[in-house]
Amino acid sequence: MLKKILSLAVVAILMAPAAFANGGFWPTGSTFHTGAYFGIQGSYVYTINRMKYNGTANPALTKNNHEHGGAGGAFLGYGYMFDTGNLQYLGGEIGMNYRSNYNSSSRGLYGASINANWSAHADLMPGIFFDDAKTTLVYGRLGIEGDQFRIKGVSSSKKVYRPVLRAGFGAEHQLNGNFFVRADYVISVPTAYAKFSIAGDGTYKSRPWYNTVSVGISYRF
Repeated sequence: MLKKILSLAVVAILMAPAAFANGGFWPTGSTFHTGAYFGIQGSYVYTINRMKYNGTANPALTKNNHEHGGAGGAFLGYGYMFDTGNLQYLGGEIGMNYRSNYNSSSRGLYGASINANWSAHADLMPGIFFDDAKTTLVYGRLGIEGDQFRIKGVSSSKKVYRPVLRAGFGAEHQLNGNFFVRADYVISVPTAYAKFSIAGDGTYKSRPWYNTVSVGISYRF
C-alpha cells in the first residue's frame, strides 16, 4: 500500500510540470519573479511509527505501526531569481502545520498513544524552470522542523520537542497573475526518539517517519 501511494504521488508531481506547461491549464501572461510570498496547504500524511516501551508496570515492548492522517498549515517565503548559471531559483521558506492524530490508544503501547500535532519548519528550496516562459518551477527541499510530541492514555500531561530533518521535491505553477499552485512530497524523520518517563509506569518512546504529500496555493508579491 505504501509503495502504491508514494508511487502515485511521485508520478503526479513529476508529471505536473508537463501538464501545466503543455496542457494550457489556467493560461498566464507573466512569470515567477524575485520577492516574498505566502500561502496555505493541505496534506496527506503516511506515518511509519517506531515505538518502544521499557517496562515498569508491563513487560518491554516494541511496535512498528503504519498509520494515516491529515495535516494543514500556512507558509511564508522569499524566492530569488538568478539571471545566469545552472541554479535558476533559490527560495527560503518557513511554515507552521497541524497534523491530525495518526496514533490511537488502541494501536499504541499499553493504551498510551504519542502524537506530534504541531510542527514548525524552515526549508531551502533550489529550483529550475520547466518551461521557457518560466511559469512552472521544479524544486527540491532541504530543511529542519521542530515537532511537539504529546502522550495520552497515561497519567501525564507531558510534552517534548524534537528536531526533525526534512527532504523532498515538488512543482509549482502560476495560475493567474500573482496566484500559484503547488504540489510536493516531503519525508521527515526526528533525529531522536520522543521519550516520556512516567513514574511507576515505565518509559514510552516514539520515532515516526512522516511521508507527506501536500497541495497548496500561494500569493507572490
